[in-house]
Order: sequence, then C-alpha cells, then structure tokens
Amino acid sequence: IDNEICTYSYQPKDEETTAKTVEVSFNKECETQMVTVCQPAQYGYGHGHGGGYGHNYCKEVAQETCYNVPVVTVVEPAVTVTYPEPIKTCVNKPISLPRISCEDLSEEKCITVPEVEVVSETFEKCVTALAAPACQAVELTLPKQVCVEIVYGFAHDAPKHEEPAYPAAPAPAPYHA
Repeated sequence: IDNEICTYSYQPKDEETTAKTVEVSFNKECETQMVTVCQPAQYGYGHGHGGGYGHNYCKEVAQETCYNVPVVTVVEPAVTVTYPEPIKTCVNKPISLPRISCEDLSEEKCITVPEVEVVSETFEKCVTALAAPACQAVELTLPKQVCVEIVYGFAHDAPKHEEPAYPAAPAPAPYHA
C-alpha cells in the first residue's frame, strides 16, 4: 500500500522592505528673565565712613537660560529582513501487508470399524425346583417340666433331657430341562 510521508525543512529567505523608526535631534532654546541681584554692604574699618553703613545695593539684571528641546523625526530606512522559509519534501514509503489465502486440504485417514457377526452358542441351564413331597411319620419327644417344692437348705436337681434327633432329609434329584 502506498504511504506518502512529508517533512518540512527550513532555509533562510531575505526580503527587502522599509522599517519605520524615529530620529531624535535637539534644538537650543533660550529665555531671558529679569533677576534681582544685591551687593552685600561693606562693613568694618576703612570702608565707607558714614553714609551707607548697613545698606544693600540691589539692581535687576537680565539673565539668559538656555536648554535643549528634543525634536522627533519619523524616518523609514530600507532594511533586509531574513526569515525561515519552509520547504516541503515528500517521499513514498509503501507499507507491506501480508495477504492471507485459504485452500481446502483433504487427507485420507483409516480407522478399524467393528462388524456384526451372527453366531449361535449353546448353554446348559440348571434351574432349582421343588420335588414331590417325601412324608415320614416321626415321633416327637418333648421335655417335661416338673414343679418341685423347695425345702430350705435342700434342692433337687432337675432331670436332664436329650435333644430330639431327626432323621436326615433325602437329597433332591437333579433336574434337566
């Protein structure tokens, strides 16, 4: 992709123009004023005996006072002005972008798949069932309980009886279905 980048550099540029300023000059001006000047009286030995002792002699004198008066004059001299002039420089800096392309890939994969196989198996099955009843007559001998009067200090032992014995039951016959 194109990408333009611009920079600025500066170089001095001269230009002729006029400046506005002022020049100051001075004019001498004088004024005359009347000033009263007095002469001090002469005192002491040998100075004017009699008549003017203790009197001042005053008179008006013209006095000139001079001073400089500034005079401002506007002038426009030619001057050269230097200022920075911008110079634009542009260059093309292209940006590289990656391009993504897609494609379909196919691959053959093999797996083992189980298969169903029909098979016959023969088993022997045994079942427990009741046989025909086998009845026998049996005489039951039950123990007897006897009440005996207890005499103080003497007791009778109760007679011991054996447990009844029963004949063994016959084993069941095997069954085949």
